[in-house]
Amino acid sequence: MQSDGWTIGGVVTDNAGQCARARRILSLRWPHISFQICFAHDLNNLVKAVLKSDFSEVTKQASDAVNALNASSAKWLVEARTCMVDTYGYFLNLKQLCETRWNSMHGCFASR
Repeated sequence: MQSDGWTIGGVVTDNAGQCARARRILSLRWPHISFQICFAHDLNNLVKAVLKSDFSEVTKQASDAVNALNASSAKWLVEARTCMVDTYGYFLNLKQLCETRWNSMHGCFASR
């Protein structure tokens, strides 16, 4: 299978049941193409499971702190940044936690 000079070597689909059936059917028609599931959903589930285990209290505290500072008046955010600069020599960007985005979980804990 080629399209505009591109040789297709792999196809990534969702992890849903109908996609699994489509992968099986298509792999019979094009055996030289690799049909794979997207592992981003599995990675997101893994990160959520880890954060719900031993890190659940830290997750809640970090999320609550970020939400409180972002929802507060501009005075408290400026005060928090000043405190960070005094303590660390730089300030951290505060990113909100979003359960459906694993990279936001990483960003909430490691934002700089």
